[in-house]
Amino acid sequence: MAKKGYGPNDSATTDFAYKSGSGAIKDVGLRLNYAGEEGPNIAKAFRERYADLLTSDDAQLLDVHIDTRQRSLDTAARAAAAQQAAEARQLRTQINSQIEGTIWKMNNGGGTDQEVADATHAAVNSNDARLVDELGKAVTTRNVNRTYANYTPVQLQPEIDSLAAKVRSAAVMPTSNDTVTLAAMRSLQDKTTAEINRSPLSFAADRLGLPIPPIKLE
Repeated sequence: MAKKGYGPNDSATTDFAYKSGSGAIKDVGLRLNYAGEEGPNIAKAFRERYADLLTSDDAQLLDVHIDTRQRSLDTAARAAAAQQAAEARQLRTQINSQIEGTIWKMNNGGGTDQEVADATHAAVNSNDARLVDELGKAVTTRNVNRTYANYTPVQLQPEIDSLAAKVRSAAVMPTSNDTVTLAAMRSLQDKTTAEINRSPLSFAADRLGLPIPPIKLE
């Protein structure tokens, strides 16, 4: 902001300008030009108001300073905007990485309730439709894994058959949630089958809580 007494329309400035001549007007214009971010605009208005009192050399010098100052301010503003944009992109990348990490955890049977809540809040605020969709699918998968964690493949089959029948008989397009749930149930069944085939005793003990008697080697 220009100091009081140096505005282009200030009465004291007007009296000063008409009494002092071109050199003094130029000097005031230069002072206005460097008085803050609005300096060039104020100096330009001042220069235009008293153009008839400036010599061509003084007018040209003032114009050069005004243009140079404005270019400098514009460059600084662009640099600041670019820096802010870069910082925003970096922050968004970090947040997206955290969300995707939570999605991976949920799809693999992990993820705490707090992590899910934080990821959901962040995804909604991101306005990223892909992340919101992927997170929703992961939440459904996590719920399926928790609900049917102790089901054997045989116990899970009727649940799969029931939901598959619902999806097939839907009068309209099946809901995305039903489709994702069905896929998650089938994936869990496959994983459970592989786990049983790999180590039936461990599955019985860890997942079903069945006591496994010690094996005597004699």
